[in-house]
Amino acid sequence: MRYSYYLLFLLAVWLLPSSCSNEEEVTSELTVLTLGVTSDPLSSLTYGIPGTGDENTVERMRILIFNSRTLSLESNNYYGASSSNPMPSLPASLSYTLHTGPKRIIVLGNEPATLSPTLDGLSTFSDLQSLTMSDEMTINTLPLRLPFSTAKELNVSPSALPSRTGIVLERSVGKIQVQIAKDDANLKIVDLQGIQLINVPSSSSLIDGYPQSSPILTNLTQQALSIPNLGLLHQSLTINTPYIYENFPVSAATQTILRIWLTENGTAKSADVPLVCGTDPLGQYVYGVRRNTVSNMRLTVLGEHLKVEYTLSPWNEESPWDKEPGTDDSNILFAPWEENPNDYDWELPHS
Repeated sequence: MRYSYYLLFLLAVWLLPSSCSNEEEVTSELTVLTLGVTSDPLSSLTYGIPGTGDENTVERMRILIFNSRTLSLESNNYYGASSSNPMPSLPASLSYTLHTGPKRIIVLGNEPATLSPTLDGLSTFSDLQSLTMSDEMTINTLPLRLPFSTAKELNVSPSALPSRTGIVLERSVGKIQVQIAKDDANLKIVDLQGIQLINVPSSSSLIDGYPQSSPILTNLTQQALSIPNLGLLHQSLTINTPYIYENFPVSAATQTILRIWLTENGTAKSADVPLVCGTDPLGQYVYGVRRNTVSNMRLTVLGEHLKVEYTLSPWNEESPWDKEPGTDDSNILFAPWEENPNDYDWELPHS
């Protein structure tokens, strides 16, 4: 009887490698993955600096496919003028033959040319995760071609038909839109003198989801303005560099700030306005800059404060102010006029 059990044990051991081998064959099966790629959104609006390019244009694209378990690179496909693969018109449908299993797909648009050799030689996801881009590589180059990136997790299963999924390219920078007006109860003469962006990151991670913990911050050159007597009408302000990298500040000292100078009946005043990228579960502001998002600020000059109304909008939102001013104060901040413009003492509503 013991001998029979022993034979059964040997038989089980002999069959075990065969089972593993079959499993490996299944996981290594080849199949076709079809990606539908588009840029989001293909807006008719163009906020780009005139003559420098269109912020909706994608001239070159790279599709990277990693194994989600091992994070090793399985496919690296570049499309552009210097490649044997021409850049397709977006939206595009692209097919790849891959091994089945979990995949991490990264799509880059308008990658910095200085990073292309490194991207050509990638072997693991960690190599990609560590790459950064600087403002001289992207938003300060001419013609203007904003960087795009998107990541997606996908499980590719064996199938007689191609697996299909869609990927939307999103811009790797944020943008600021500013309006300013004088309160109709303010009878003083308000003249705008200048604006400046403070604590602007000079670099950013190439891909989304891995923000730099301590980016190098710089102050953009002050832009002189001369708008005598604001009157009661909103006037749009143009900032020298309307595109900025993401910033998730760890303290008030590293917040990205819009600084404004003006005179009121000849008396010089200044105020610092922090950029907002959302609210927390308690409804309090989260300061910072997000990718692919427009930070809209409407400033109203009051006697004692500068009233600031915030909205965040998608890139193609033509009218982000979907409410009448004053009907909801949940997005309002009052920034005090400062003798010391480096004093970050905010008066927040409902705090």
